[in-house]
Amino acid sequence: MSQRSQVLPRCVHCVHYSLTQEISRILSRGSANKYAGKSKYNPCFSFDYVYAGKPTEFIFTSVSGHVMEMVFTGETKRWDGIDPSALMTIPIEKVPSKSAASIIRQLEIEAGRADELVLWTDCDREGENIGAEIAQIVSRRRRTVNVHRARFSAVTPQAVRAALDGLTGLNAALANAADVRSEVDLRIGAAFTRMLTLNARRRLGDRAPKLLSYGPCQVPTLGIIVDAAIERDGFAPEQFWELGLSAIIDGMDTPTAFTWDRGRLFDETAATILFDRIRGRPAVLTSVQQTTRTVRKPRPLDTIGLQRLMSTRYRMSPHKTMKVAEGLYTRGALSYPRTDTTRFDPTMNLAGLLHTLAADDKCRESINRLRHLNSVTGDSPEPRTDGQSDGAHPPIHTTGPPPARMSGDEGLVYWAVFRSLMAALAPDGLDGRVEVRAGVGHEGFGATFTSTVQLGWREFSEYSRDHARQGGPGRPDPSRLRPGTAMQRTDVALRASVTRPPDALTEAGLVQQMATCGIGTDATTAQHIKMVQDRGYARVDGGTITPTPLGTGLVTGLRHCGPAASALVDPAGRALTETRTRRVALGMARAADVVQAAVGGTAGAWGEVCRGVDAVMAGLG
Repeated sequence: MSQRSQVLPRCVHCVHYSLTQEISRILSRGSANKYAGKSKYNPCFSFDYVYAGKPTEFIFTSVSGHVMEMVFTGETKRWDGIDPSALMTIPIEKVPSKSAASIIRQLEIEAGRADELVLWTDCDREGENIGAEIAQIVSRRRRTVNVHRARFSAVTPQAVRAALDGLTGLNAALANAADVRSEVDLRIGAAFTRMLTLNARRRLGDRAPKLLSYGPCQVPTLGIIVDAAIERDGFAPEQFWELGLSAIIDGMDTPTAFTWDRGRLFDETAATILFDRIRGRPAVLTSVQQTTRTVRKPRPLDTIGLQRLMSTRYRMSPHKTMKVAEGLYTRGALSYPRTDTTRFDPTMNLAGLLHTLAADDKCRESINRLRHLNSVTGDSPEPRTDGQSDGAHPPIHTTGPPPARMSGDEGLVYWAVFRSLMAALAPDGLDGRVEVRAGVGHEGFGATFTSTVQLGWREFSEYSRDHARQGGPGRPDPSRLRPGTAMQRTDVALRASVTRPPDALTEAGLVQQMATCGIGTDATTAQHIKMVQDRGYARVDGGTITPTPLGTGLVTGLRHCGPAASALVDPAGRALTETRTRRVALGMARAADVVQAAVGGTAGAWGEVCRGVDAVMAGLG
């Protein structure tokens, strides 16, 4: 316990352990006194602060995550001592976590005479739930304590002081929504995992996996991976034929390859007949059209966008991306990295943000370039307004200059986010387009030439900038072309080829499919992808993700059990639960009703899997 004056009112602040030192440093202006608490990994910080107009002793302590856990009541630990189906209905209670015993004791000691409790946990569903757990534990020890919630999206002096000045209360509905997901996952996951694992041990003996895990998000994620592999492995190539035209356009030195209007034909006889009709005939220019196309700037980054960007560009896994981004967030360099928001609030001071970032030479160079681009086009640095907002956090953006001594991965993430911010504030790009149409007999062909008129936001996107500047082999001058004139050196060919299999599923592609299907949330997507790997259901190699025989066997086995069991793999079921959970978070649905609907909805699947468990085991064996 702090040895500071016992006369001052006491306000205890509870923060995630990774933020304790930084937030206390900001508020104390570097004068906080550090001392050891009951948890050796969670030191405390104390200092005096003028709070609500009077001197107050501030104590900062921390948690490392949840301090309470959901457990089944009664004797359920012995797997062979209870029917797994009973786990669907046995009462559940939330109790202090044994793994957090020292942290809980520290909370009780520091808050034992506190007048105020301020919760600085992450501002999302899970953070709200952890805050509610802390409040519950502290209130048992100090019933008169006043509980407040600090809401912030960045660990910067401005954001931290604004959060302290604008304290609110806990959002009970948001906290309840997290409990709904936890209870649904615990009940369904524990019941099916035990049933499948016990059956595997009985039927497969030494060949049985140590754990045959089922999770309501984990297995639908695995289903996407398995389906992609089945589609690719089972792909049967088909031969097709197409006509190709090569001709020189007036004013250009090299032949241009034109695309056939009919595309592909899978009938060789028909393709040959059409080829014979036009063989040796000249190509005639039929039309020339010149247009411009606006290439819209990207929306600001949300969590899914960041994961896809890092996976695509740098082959950084979603799990690693989030770990690195959270580290930069705790250092005050990034905003909160778990968000669904893809548009900036109109009231956000973007000019002030750019001023802050310009303290770094490399950032300032890009910002000056941004200002120049906007001055040339007459635009102001305004982002798009057609994105979505989760109402809790802004899009992911850099909040300060790059920290000193960044690791290689930290540098990749920081500068990727910085460039994304610059692109979101830059003008749109502009491309020129010339479409040349030609005819050979009754067959039509076309060629399109694209050139960059204005790079705009692509100045800050490595891939888009390089792609835009590559251009083509040349571009015709529309003023020199006259429709109806014959083209030089015409050559028509009949080409045979075969269809290609779909590309292997990448982690970036999996992230996008999970988001599209409604599996998980911005806070859990990376966790689910890592879990299927940890369980031995899938592996990642060179940025692509494929199922293992165990993962394929589990998915195909469940599907063979029947339509209800097959739905356990279908993302639609989990998406429905997520939709219902969002209604709980908005106060529009009762938590108990959503749990009952989700758990009760698996009754048919349970019966099918029990009756068809041999099919599952056959797939594994």
